[in-house]
Amino acid sequence: MSPGRPGNEPSVQQLSFGAAWQAPLPPPNAFAEYDRILPGASERILRMAEKDLDGKLEQDRKVTDAIIGQSKTGLWLAGGLAGGSLAASIGFLAVGDDIAGGILLGMPIVLLVRSFLQRSSRGDS
Repeated sequence: MSPGRPGNEPSVQQLSFGAAWQAPLPPPNAFAEYDRILPGASERILRMAEKDLDGKLEQDRKVTDAIIGQSKTGLWLAGGLAGGSLAASIGFLAVGDDIAGGILLGMPIVLLVRSFLQRSSRGDS
């Protein structure tokens, strides 16, 4: 570069450096800095992270329990409906109403077959 020629002006370059840490805890070297500035700070940070993790685990447990509870309720309702339909069909068949008895007897069977077919088409065992 010669200073007298146009288009050959000296350029300025800027160089920057950055570091990032993505985790619930600061990077290990930062723990020493925290303790240097405020003794016991790293222990407080660890307790905070553990408390946060415990909260997330408890929330996951509650969600899982709620899903299981909903499944149990659905099974009880389906069983009650099937049992009631079976009892009603026996009653209708006993008094001689074969059509109503047959329809009410067929409904739980059709629902059961449909349930098994849907399960096998999804690949569940």
